Amino acid sequence: MIKILKKKKQINMLKRTNDSLVIHETPLAEIRLDGHSLTVELDDTNEKRRKIRFHPYQAVRITTKDCVDLSSIVTPQTIIDGKYQRYLWECVDSSWIDSLEHSLADNTDNFLQKSKHFILDLGDDLLEVIAWNTEIS
Repeated sequence: MIKILKKKKQINMLKRTNDSLVIHETPLAEIRLDGHSLTVELDDTNEKRRKIRFHPYQAVRITTKDCVDLSSIVTPQTIIDGKYQRYLWECVDSSWIDSLEHSLADNTDNFLQKSKHFILDLGDDLLEVIAWNTEIS
């Protein structure tokens, strides 16, 4: 859930979506929009180039980490051998999805019920995507 604080956003209720993808501390991320897909290409901890495809996506936001409270992401389970590890997260019970549902032009639309709120720590920025699916390659 994303809560707006005085100056920073706080992220709660997170779960890792894929334990095999650990993102490099300097991921050199590239973000591309193509139709109804968003693709992020980045380096993993082995410096192997990886792609994460979100499809179809309904919303995207990028926030500088200076404006985000990362205490929900930097937890004992993300500290391995004294080093913070970055993962692809899903925000459970997302207030952002709730907000989008309340803003629908047609309140009988239910496509957002299939949506998930994904979060990626890209070094200096936090990428958030509302989408139905992800593919990692």
